[in-house]
Amino acid sequence: MNTKILSPKLIPDRMIRGLIDIRPVFPLVETLEFQSLGYKYQLGLTYLVYPLATHTRKIHSFGAYDGTKQQCRQWLELGMITREEADALCAYALYHDIGHYAFSHVTELFFDISHKQRGVNILEKYKNEVGKCNINYDLLVSFLKHENPLHLLVSDKNLGMEKLDYLERDGLVTLGKPGAIEYLRPHIYWIEGKLVIDEKAVDEAKKVQDFYAQMFKNVYLIKCSLIAQRDFQRMVYMLIKSGGINKEDLVELDDSELFGRLSVAKDQKIRTLYKSFKQRNLFTEAVVFRYNDFIHVERTGQKKIKVCGLDNNLMSKIVTSPILSDQNQEALLNIESKIAVALNLQPEDILVVTVVSADRFKTQDISILTSDGGIASLRERYPGHFSDLAEAEKAYMALRICSRKENREKLYQNYQLIKDIVLDTIR
Repeated sequence: MNTKILSPKLIPDRMIRGLIDIRPVFPLVETLEFQSLGYKYQLGLTYLVYPLATHTRKIHSFGAYDGTKQQCRQWLELGMITREEADALCAYALYHDIGHYAFSHVTELFFDISHKQRGVNILEKYKNEVGKCNINYDLLVSFLKHENPLHLLVSDKNLGMEKLDYLERDGLVTLGKPGAIEYLRPHIYWIEGKLVIDEKAVDEAKKVQDFYAQMFKNVYLIKCSLIAQRDFQRMVYMLIKSGGINKEDLVELDDSELFGRLSVAKDQKIRTLYKSFKQRNLFTEAVVFRYNDFIHVERTGQKKIKVCGLDNNLMSKIVTSPILSDQNQEALLNIESKIAVALNLQPEDILVVTVVSADRFKTQDISILTSDGGIASLRERYPGHFSDLAEAEKAYMALRICSRKENREKLYQNYQLIKDIVLDTIR
C-alpha cells in the first residue's frame, strides 16, 4: 500500500483558537500582502495604553479563518450552505483584512480607496493561488465586495466571525476574555438569507453587545489612544506634505517601516514630534467639548481640564462638521495654528482631536430564531437594552483640544477664546 497523506500545516494560536490547520489555504497564506499583515498591529497604537495589545492582523486573520471553518462545518451538516460556499467563505475570512494600510484606520484617510476595495484589487493578482486552493474565485470576490449576503458570516457587525475573533482577542489583552462568545458561536445559523441566533442564546448575544460597548469605552475610544492616533496622523500628513514620502510609497509600508520614515524625516519638526511620541510624551487634553448631558463622563480629577457642555444643536454640528474631521487634516492644522497664535504658542504645541464617527459603534439589531420556527427581533424584544446602548454612544463623542503638560493651564485659563475659535469654524 502506497498511500500519500497530506499532513496538516499547523499554526499555534495560544491566545484563542489553539492549533489552526492552514493547509487548505496555504498558497494564499504565502503571498506578500498576507505575510505583511504580520507587521501590522491589530489595535494600532492601543499598545501605548495596554502594553499587551501588540497582536497582529495576521493572527487575527488566522483566527477569523478558523472560526469560519468551524461555523461552516456546522452549517454544512445542517444543509444551510454548499461545500463551494464554505470553502470561499473560509478564504474570505482569511483575506478580509488583506487591504489594510499601515496602522489601518489611522492612515486610511490618506488614500483614495478604502482597505476593502484595495483588498479586491490585491486578490486580482492571486487568481492562480485561489485556484490552487480549489476555491471559486468569482464567489470569493462577491464576498469581498459584500455583494453576496453570505459575506455576513464573516463581516456582520454583531455575529460575524471576524468580529467575534477580534472582540475576543482584543478583550483578552485589555479587559479580559468575554466568555459569552464561546457559547454564542454554535447557536448562529443562516436562515432565509440572514444570520440568526437560537432563542436560547439571546442572553449571550446581549452580553456580547454590552462587552463591545465596554471595549469602545475603555479600549477603542480611550482618550489616550485617540490623542496618540491624531498625533500620529498629523505627523504622517506633515511627512506627505513636506515631500518626505508620497502616497504610492506609503501604501506599501507596514507599521515599523512607517515608524522608520518618521524617525529619519528631513523636517526637524516631524523628527521632534516623533521623538516625543516614541518617548510616550503624549499630548494631554486641556479643553473638551461634549453634549451637555454628558459632561459628567469626563474624569478630570484635579487636572486643569475645562469641560464645555454644548446643546444638542451645537454639538451635533461639531460631530458632523467636515472641517472638524480627521479627513480634513489641512483644516485641522489651520485651527491648531489659530489657537496657537492666540495663545502665543507654536502650532505644533496644539493638537485638535476630532470626534470619532458614530457609525463605528452604532448597535445593530439581531434576528432570533424562535422556538416555533419564526424570526423575531432582538431590538423589539429588548428596546431598553438598545436604548441604553444608544445613550452610551453619545457619551463617546467629544472634541478635545490638547497641549503638552506645561501648556495645559494656559489653555485652561483661555478656554473661552478657544471655544470661540472652535465654534467659529462651524458657523
